Amino acid sequence: MGGARGTGGPSASTLLVGLAMMGACSSGPIALGRLEDTTTPALDSGTVSDSGGIPDASVDAALCDPPAPSRHYAFDGLGTEVIDLRGGPSGQVVGGATLDGSGVLRLDGVDDYVDLPNGILAGLTEVSVALWVRRLGGPGYTRLFDIGTGSLGEDPPAGASTVGRSYLAVTPGTGNVPSGLAVLMSAGGAPSEVVALSDVVLDQERRFVVVAVSNATVSLYYEGALVARVPRTVPLPSIVDHNAWLGRSQYSADPYLTAEYSDVRIWTMALPDCAVHKLHALGPDAR
Repeated sequence: MGGARGTGGPSASTLLVGLAMMGACSSGPIALGRLEDTTTPALDSGTVSDSGGIPDASVDAALCDPPAPSRHYAFDGLGTEVIDLRGGPSGQVVGGATLDGSGVLRLDGVDDYVDLPNGILAGLTEVSVALWVRRLGGPGYTRLFDIGTGSLGEDPPAGASTVGRSYLAVTPGTGNVPSGLAVLMSAGGAPSEVVALSDVVLDQERRFVVVAVSNATVSLYYEGALVARVPRTVPLPSIVDHNAWLGRSQYSADPYLTAEYSDVRIWTMALPDCAVHKLHALGPDAR
């Protein structure tokens, strides 16, 4: 859910920033999203080139080597247990979907979702979440992931009416402008929501989506390139992560997601732009 519905989007204008390096960026301006507040704080977006969101070549190359994630779910095996390849607690497939040995999990958009372990954000001041996912149509305000809690706390029963209280989430579409792929982050529901908007429309191909939350910014990447970045005004430790879901929202009015997941990784740091670009180049099968 998150944000106003059916009103044509919030009144705050979208911030468009054209970033360049050594001349004008040939790929045009990048939509960097906006805050729910009517004022727009200064944005430190760094230096982005026209080569797909990679920082300038003077950056230490070691910073661009992606470290091992703290959690890694690859959807191997059979049944409903989603094993963490890093040795942490498993997640569970809920709603009738099952792993079929293909390394891909398909959610039906009716009641299927993945319930990852609680505490993913516990003690963190920064985090990155990377997904290889194929969206198979459906309405806006579904969730690629939603980590947080709602008005009924942990694991509310299907059909119960809940609203989001605190969350870090990614949705394929919103009612805002632009209305594409977006990050939603709040510690007090929709009124205090930070939104990083983009005009990216997920097609029905497997795509790479990354969210990186640093001490200062919330960044959204698509196919290895930065597509949105806004100031982070919500402290990450203020998000209570009773629920960590793939395909389900903390808001019961939001639909379930119809999609296929093949890889989800989580880091306890904000990945730099160049590391995200490199992860995309390596692909979902690199371990």
